[in-house]
Amino acid sequence: MTPAPSRRQALRGLGAAALAMPFLRSPASAEIRGQIVVGKDGWLFGLWEDIRRVNLARSRSTGAFVNQAAGEFRRAGIDLVLTVSPGRFRTYEDMLPPEFQMNPDAKDRYRTILAEFRKSGALVPDLGASFAALRRAQPELVYFKADTHWTGIGAEGAATEVAKAIKDRFRLAPSQKRGTQIGDWETRQNPGEFRRLMTAAEAAKVPATEAYRVHKSQARFASAQGELVDDDANDVVIVGNSYMLPQFGFPQMLSNQLDRPLGLSLKAQRIGPYKIMLDYLGSSQFKGQPRPKLIIWHFLEGSADQMPDAREWWGDAGAMAPDAFMAGLRAALAGR
Repeated sequence: MTPAPSRRQALRGLGAAALAMPFLRSPASAEIRGQIVVGKDGWLFGLWEDIRRVNLARSRSTGAFVNQAAGEFRRAGIDLVLTVSPGRFRTYEDMLPPEFQMNPDAKDRYRTILAEFRKSGALVPDLGASFAALRRAQPELVYFKADTHWTGIGAEGAATEVAKAIKDRFRLAPSQKRGTQIGDWETRQNPGEFRRLMTAAEAAKVPATEAYRVHKSQARFASAQGELVDDDANDVVIVGNSYMLPQFGFPQMLSNQLDRPLGLSLKAQRIGPYKIMLDYLGSSQFKGQPRPKLIIWHFLEGSADQMPDAREWWGDAGAMAPDAFMAGLRAALAGR
């Protein structure tokens, strides 16, 4: 039997921001195999997001820190939207195995994060409620069974909810260019990333890809990890992780719903939301054109629970002292 990949091999193979995770050890069981938790009906979950041991004190501490960052944006004249993707384990709690259930703090974590983030005055849409309603309304999956990411249904549903919240809160000036035009549905295949963390024998039991649907669009991107090509001085910019990849449909649907071109700055590496934001603020995309009026900063539920110095999550490339992040943020917003 081929052994499971080492920690270093797994991190090298799973570069998506959604897989920025610590590696934990847990007693062996039929449901916990290495770093993978085997749920019901083919569902897989990552042990690094150990929902049995969540502590809300950390969530509140991180929330206070993000609020401090949001205040810096506000003082710089930039409005902030903090979007937080609810965990797959939350949306599909009924697919968790008996040995891997949320503790009381985990059950309260998502609404605690939203409440803490909202203290900053930033707009914080409730995607958890949106996803629960979306799952009840139609049979297609919101998240993949064997991959950390949301499907096209989840991504486009989130974008629609975020757009509605933005339009309810802000009065953006009409854009001189139209937003992305959306066409018919098309079916795509997504590789299941969790298979790379399994032995060959276990991975053979998991489908190599999962089909999902996303709307066709006319949006053009400079690269898979770059901005929308249309140059409209982009007064609205998305800054986020691999959930924002165009293949899932979030940026195109948000552009369509807001009826304006959007800037897009994303990193699919394991570096976390803080380094991703500083990289955007230091880029020509931010420095080389009029500043955006609105930035959409995306977090995963798990990453919204971690400070910038959480090296076990962000790795050497992404971890930094909280003071260093705040100093870098202030310098970038001040134009230094």
